[in-house]
Amino acid sequence: MAANFQFITSQRSGDVLDVDEYIYRKDRLVNTKRYWKCKTAGCKATALTEGQELIRASSIDTHQHVDGALEMTRQEFKDEVKQTVDKTVAN
Repeated sequence: MAANFQFITSQRSGDVLDVDEYIYRKDRLVNTKRYWKCKTAGCKATALTEGQELIRASSIDTHQHVDGALEMTRQEFKDEVKQTVDKTVAN
C-alpha cells in the first residue's frame, strides 16, 4: 500500500491512525487485525491494520470532507498546551 500513514497516541482520544492526513479512530480489534473508522462524523471511510502494517484504507474519494491536516494541527496544539499546563501545575 503506497499511502503515508502513522499511528499517533492522543492524550484525549487514545490511539488514532493518520492515513494521508485523514484521521481514523479505533473501531474494533479482531485477533491481530485492528479496524478503524474515519474520525469525521458521517464519513464512511475505513482502514485496516495488522501490527504496524497498513493493510488497506479507503481511497481519498471515499471521504466526503477535507483532510484532517488542520484537525491534526489543532489537536497537537491542544496536547502541547495540556502538557505545559500539567507541568506548570505539578511544579
